[in-house]
This record gives sequence, C-alpha cells and structure tokens, in this order.
Amino acid sequence: MPHPEGERFRCDECGAEIMFVKPCPCPDSQHSDVCCGKPMRSLGVEASG
Repeated sequence: MPHPEGERFRCDECGAEIMFVKPCPCPDSQHSDVCCGKPMRSLGVEASG
C-alpha cells in the first residue's frame, strides 16, 4: 500500500500539509503529491490513537 493511514506530506513553500486518514491502495504512479508546483515532502507516518 503506497500511502498508509497516518502518512503526512508537507509543502516546503507554503507549509500546507495533507494526511491520509484512510489507507490508499493505489499504485504510487497514480499519485502526484504536488503543491506550489513542487513535490510535497513526506513527514512519515503518524501513529494513530
């Protein structure tokens, strides 16, 4: 699973963040975690609960 529950990404340009609240089974090639025209940086997986 490319994006597990709790994985977070941050845009180094504007500080926006996204977090997967549910696991995503899509292949990596179907995702383009981009903000401000640049790839977002993975912050890793945040432990739930």
